[in-house]
Amino acid sequence: MLPHKGNLNLTEIATFCINKESLLRCLCELISKLHLSTKNTSLVDYVNKIYKSSDIIKALLLFVPFGIRTADQYCKADLYHYFRCGKDVFYRLLNSPKIDWRKLLYSLTNQLIRKLARESEPTSKVPRCLIIDDTVLPKTGMKIEKIGYVYSHTKLRFLLGFKAIVAGLYDGKSFLALDAALVGEKGQGKNRKFGLTLRQLRERFFKKREKTTLGYERAYEYTQKKTHLAQQFVQRVRAHRIAFDYVLVDSWYLTKAMLLVVLKRKGQHLLGMLKINSKTLYTFNGKEYTAQGLVRLLKQRKQVKRSRQYKHRYIEATVTFSGKEVKLFFSKNSHRGKWCAMPTSNTKLDFDTAFQIYAMRWTVEVFFKEAKQHLRMGKCEARDFDAQIAHLTLCMLTYNLLSILKRFESYETLGGIFRGLRTESAQLTLYERICLFIKDFSETLYQYFNIPLEQFWELFSAEYQIFRDMLNLLNPPPLCVQQTCES
Repeated sequence: MLPHKGNLNLTEIATFCINKESLLRCLCELISKLHLSTKNTSLVDYVNKIYKSSDIIKALLLFVPFGIRTADQYCKADLYHYFRCGKDVFYRLLNSPKIDWRKLLYSLTNQLIRKLARESEPTSKVPRCLIIDDTVLPKTGMKIEKIGYVYSHTKLRFLLGFKAIVAGLYDGKSFLALDAALVGEKGQGKNRKFGLTLRQLRERFFKKREKTTLGYERAYEYTQKKTHLAQQFVQRVRAHRIAFDYVLVDSWYLTKAMLLVVLKRKGQHLLGMLKINSKTLYTFNGKEYTAQGLVRLLKQRKQVKRSRQYKHRYIEATVTFSGKEVKLFFSKNSHRGKWCAMPTSNTKLDFDTAFQIYAMRWTVEVFFKEAKQHLRMGKCEARDFDAQIAHLTLCMLTYNLLSILKRFESYETLGGIFRGLRTESAQLTLYERICLFIKDFSETLYQYFNIPLEQFWELFSAEYQIFRDMLNLLNPPPLCVQQTCES
């Protein structure tokens, strides 16, 4: 039923998170070539008078590949022989409010992007997409600074922890994390701010920061709106001269303000998913309509088309939204299915191309899944909020390094330090696997479960567990396998 199901493993760095001698050698050499100057990263050596901050950062980036979970385990690890220092050296750096972790992340990632431009094959067929999304980082410690309850749309309940908003760049072969912020949700109850009682709020760790420090700025972001932070991400990516063609967001971040921010730069467009029951008004042929009103009007005019590639019925219309021309795609999987809307500021796109580009948004879900599973993202046990920001940044940097190694091992031929990782044949990129997954799986899924498109995207984001359960229902294991499991 699914001819490629055995090959559609939607992972990127999982194969690297085991102890490989060639991988560690190449990773160490790649890290050693990163330029960590005070000017480019705002690193200062006031944290420790003996060891350089740049050397401490490089050692921290090797924690996960060497299987080191905390600084306490460092002295017992093999890495200790190359950089001899105590655990307090790491803790002082991680807890410092004066380290510009955001500038460090942009600086090192920009170096990786320039390296790709020099040594990598161009990916002109696939647009470069800036993807913005958020995920819940669950915690167990009630005394962590700024801890609170946040709502999980996959678990459908409130969880203790933080929400991480992440912006990443996907160029058709590699996903690179660029920016992030940790935020909380105040909640609606007056007596339960952030979902905590007054006693729990008082027992949380508190750290006083000077307003001139960068740690104060990151702590201030904790109470900001997610939509406002997402707009700042777009502006910062541009300020660091990182090129992209599309900004991909879900319905939460698809706002008028985001559209205006994206369209400030010529050649950049916004593409997202919109809820069909939205009350937002669009101007079509001089009259204002809601999304549902537009669907009814265009159905009466018999403008429904069919996508043979993705087995969808769709309607397209060019409307005016917030003074800008926007193209709306309304699609559903069957006659009984529900319509969903996919707006884009690029009025020249056709439905199949827009669908394929939006599929790239799944690469950030793969990042969330693998960073949590293999890089311990969100599992920092420190009470200090500065340490939580530092841990998130280091996880993103480690993922970027492993993503580059994955690219040079599986997708391209290469030279230099990566020759030892070269394989005989190139693998399908993550984007190609996602498109193949959609093409092979969507028709079967709709046929059996009649799930609308918008719910299809949301279900896939739930760490794929629901999809694995559905696959087991559609393709039950052989009888001998079932008997073995029962025994």
